[in-house]
Amino acid sequence: MLPAYRLIVAGLNLLVQNGAFDSGPKFEAVAEMVGDDSQVLSQRIVLVQEPGDWARLWNEHKAVMANAPSNVNVTNKDMAVPNVDFRKTVIVGVFGGQTRDIANYRVVLAGESQKAAILRIQPTVLPRGGGGLLTQPFLMAVVSRSKKPLEIQMPFEQGGKVVWRTVATFKPTLKRGS
Repeated sequence: MLPAYRLIVAGLNLLVQNGAFDSGPKFEAVAEMVGDDSQVLSQRIVLVQEPGDWARLWNEHKAVMANAPSNVNVTNKDMAVPNVDFRKTVIVGVFGGQTRDIANYRVVLAGESQKAAILRIQPTVLPRGGGGLLTQPFLMAVVSRSKKPLEIQMPFEQGGKVVWRTVATFKPTLKRGS
């Protein structure tokens, strides 16, 4: 009986060493940038996984600065694309287009279910009678890569209750065995 037990333990140790039970890094929001002045004027949710795509999105987001009049002091720091480690993280961008209702978006939960990595996004709603200020709300969240599909959820009112609905789903950002 003892040799069979040792064989089972040795087999389990080998599986653990080779990552058979490793679910990957914990899914979390590492950083976020929010505001009401994006130059991305269309409503959309995007997933950015590569530096070139990040530079294009950043330049679209900051487009107004690139075309600023000469009397506006825009520095290279204002236009510089923030550094992101795409080996470990990706960026989720949430853009509200032009609206009068929302100031920005915030990450309220980054977690995992058995089937998916989940990012819950809450809009910051402007108070009624806020002067009708036109905004272009945004969130750019840096989140860890995951071996699971990524679900973006937002709250909706249903029957007097708030329910979270999936508004976008992306394929896993981390390959199995990575």
